[in-house]
Amino acid sequence: MSVGSSRATLGDSLNPMSESNQRYRLLFIHPGPVPPSQTERRNALYHLSRISHGDLVTTRWASESDGTLVPSEERFQVLGDFHYHAIVSVTGMLRPLKTLLYFSAKGVLLSLRSGPYDAIVTYGPFVPSIAGLVVSRLTRTPLIIDVPGHPLKGYRYSSHWGARIRAWAAGWLVPAVLKRADVLKLLYFAQLDGLQDAIWKKTVVFHDFVPLSTIEKETGYGKVEDGNYLLFLGSPWFLKGVDVLIRAFNLISDRFPAVSLKVVGHCPDRGPFEKLAADNPQITFHTGVPHEEAMRLVAGCRALVLPSRTEGMGRVLLEAMAARKPIVATCVDGIPTYIEDGENGLLVEPENADDLAAKLELLLGDNNLAEHLASEGFRRVFERFSEERYIEHFQRMLDDLRERSAHGSV
Repeated sequence: MSVGSSRATLGDSLNPMSESNQRYRLLFIHPGPVPPSQTERRNALYHLSRISHGDLVTTRWASESDGTLVPSEERFQVLGDFHYHAIVSVTGMLRPLKTLLYFSAKGVLLSLRSGPYDAIVTYGPFVPSIAGLVVSRLTRTPLIIDVPGHPLKGYRYSSHWGARIRAWAAGWLVPAVLKRADVLKLLYFAQLDGLQDAIWKKTVVFHDFVPLSTIEKETGYGKVEDGNYLLFLGSPWFLKGVDVLIRAFNLISDRFPAVSLKVVGHCPDRGPFEKLAADNPQITFHTGVPHEEAMRLVAGCRALVLPSRTEGMGRVLLEAMAARKPIVATCVDGIPTYIEDGENGLLVEPENADDLAAKLELLLGDNNLAEHLASEGFRRVFERFSEERYIEHFQRMLDDLRERSAHGSV
């Protein structure tokens, strides 16, 4: 069932945020294991503190090397006006159950201890949102589920038997969870197409939070010497189409001997990708890097390439636009919501190495086109997808939920 057409198009003008002195009290339940950034302006909750306050419940992996075994209260006490609560996650089959129990119990206890929440916001349709449903029903609090991509598409690209079992389970579990939410926050309008037997009460569509205003300051991209390389940045590599990118680059690399391809990101098994590169000296592989280094790589590249097989939004696309870099990406899922072909990027068919090679060759051979794409991307990203716009969308979502609650429609 597709999202209705009555809502405004993503990026349309919004009314200024209300001047009400009331701020919403929210409970966020998010999966780990990445800890929140200690740089305030890179935290969504720091910015959301302008309109809300409350608690974040999440998980952390056990690791002595980075100090995460230290109780969370001693590591991350406050993010903006939100208190951070974390469990050190276990591994193995008990991990989902333990996490579910912790999320559920902690959410209820926080509500009882500090007073009711105006809304619970969970991420993804699995453990955090199942826990959110439990807390929502026990405390009579509206539930917002933030859906990061198509809930089932990723399973299509794995032949592992475990993935097939998870796909089967998700096929009935995901609709059962999502249809019980009061609001579904999506990244693009057709995001839930293909899910069966579900009636969505209310959906809103807007971008994920990306700290665009920090990118110029952190990278100093005006001072970075431009490198003669195409950049892929992300993981997992197969879902992101790295194999397609390597095949495409192999088709054109002899015509651009001074241009290299950098593939950067976490990949447990690089073997198939290195074999596909066929010892092409213009292709280099790199492990994942911290955010600051990743943004420096973006700042120095000729273009960012994201040939994903499935993609909800692609936050790296927004980061590349903020760094004034041209983009080549696949015309799949949510990407066309954020990239308009020929205007702020070039779009290609997914899994089509020939099409990708042709677009890369076009971009590398036309500096005027590259400059147009970069400039238009820079203009659009700050106009439509900035932190300010995110807060405006988020507040409108909460205001609408409060109005519906007042009229008994939640």
